[in-house]
Amino acid sequence: MGLLNAPNIVSDFLGGEGTESGGFDGYPVTRAQLLAKFQEHLAEQDADDPDSGITPADRTWLSDRLPEGAYQNPGDVFSALLPVIDGSLLDGKEWSHPLRLGDVAAGTRLIVPPSVVAVLVSRQGQSLDAFPSGQFLLSEDSAPRTTAVSRRPAKGATRWTLRADPVFFSKLDQNIKIEHSGRSKSGSSISLFADIRFALADPAKLVQSPAGPTLGRSQKPEQAIGPIVVPLLKGVVDGADASSISAQIPTLEGSIRSTLEAAGLAVKSVKVSNFIPSMGGAGMFAMNPEMMARMPPEARAMMEARMNEAMQRRAMAQTPGVPGPVPPGTTAPTRMPPSRPPGARVCPACHASNPDTVKFCHTCGKPMAAPPKCPSCGKEAAPGIKFCGNCGTRLP
Repeated sequence: MGLLNAPNIVSDFLGGEGTESGGFDGYPVTRAQLLAKFQEHLAEQDADDPDSGITPADRTWLSDRLPEGAYQNPGDVFSALLPVIDGSLLDGKEWSHPLRLGDVAAGTRLIVPPSVVAVLVSRQGQSLDAFPSGQFLLSEDSAPRTTAVSRRPAKGATRWTLRADPVFFSKLDQNIKIEHSGRSKSGSSISLFADIRFALADPAKLVQSPAGPTLGRSQKPEQAIGPIVVPLLKGVVDGADASSISAQIPTLEGSIRSTLEAAGLAVKSVKVSNFIPSMGGAGMFAMNPEMMARMPPEARAMMEARMNEAMQRRAMAQTPGVPGPVPPGTTAPTRMPPSRPPGARVCPACHASNPDTVKFCHTCGKPMAAPPKCPSCGKEAAPGIKFCGNCGTRLP
């Protein structure tokens, strides 16, 4: 087995393919022991040929790449030095981690950590070979489907490529929210929200599902699962009346579950809720508090603003003396001052009605000011009146 891009001095020491040296043969050996022998080999080369052309990078190539451990034979060393694709980079926050490589070198060491699976995916998005947790040397034996769609290697060749991209998937449970808003056949505006908890069961099936084209571009499960779930939500919204949506939710939840399971997912729970804005009557929005809590923050803020606006309109419509919204094309009615019974005076502090004879307000206890009089005719006027009701003179 040869080493890709290894300096000649390293291949000569290890006995790599195409070298005349039999290579180091003192196995089993630790990393420290092997590196010490390599330094002795370099010293011998320098003594034999001071102008050998060995560069500083050649001298550190082996120590930079060889991991700690014990090596039983040359095969262990070669496998450790081959290119590595390490799924340990999946940090647990990502559901999928695609690597856009295009080609993968045969002989590459694929590391798939616990709670992660890997799939080799063709350039056309076709699922090829899947790998559970463990370490694998990519070859004709370990990746037969990928080899079949790649340029087959010449007999005995070690330097050839597999035409595929590795995609790592987390097997941990995922919680996602998917929303679809639209209008029913009766014209009502409806929003459906699906809360889904799932884990990966069969990555090969998932790559072949409608989610497949997005798996090479997205690391978020919502974007990958959306193409599967949104058409189901849309079908219910488009084909139903607002009054029948709630009755269809159990069937919709079952459809989402069965569709996702057919796509290679182990579905733990599905919960669908709906939001139907009702502008009838007082203009209030009917909203379930539990459903509001599950809505995305942006949608929840928008709905809360609409509900507050509707509540304010309703309060204005039910408050005496406060005009409601004026329809377009009409003129707002003139607001008349509140009337008071004959022989009553209005407190200038709290505006409560009091008999004309009192000096202090019965409601707040503040002094009752003398009612204003018209400078023209002398008639008294209620507080807040701008023109005399007897002669029409403007009051001070």
